[in-house]
Amino acid sequence: MIVIYHHRHPGGMGDESMTYTQQGMVYGMLFGTVVAILLYSLTNDVVYFAFMGLPMAIGLSIGSYLDSREKKAE
Repeated sequence: MIVIYHHRHPGGMGDESMTYTQQGMVYGMLFGTVVAILLYSLTNDVVYFAFMGLPMAIGLSIGSYLDSREKKAE
């Protein structure tokens, strides 16, 4: 299970933390890349790299939903 949490950026980003939308994009792209590389290594078919953006879009929509819920709670 992946736990989504806010963490501080390294470097000169100040006290800003990553939003759920940003985390969703990062985790979605990471998942899509790993799956595409695994499928490519098993099949030698490059078509799987075309679908790397789909998990990122799903992560983006979930993160955006979580951010909107957090704003409504304030």
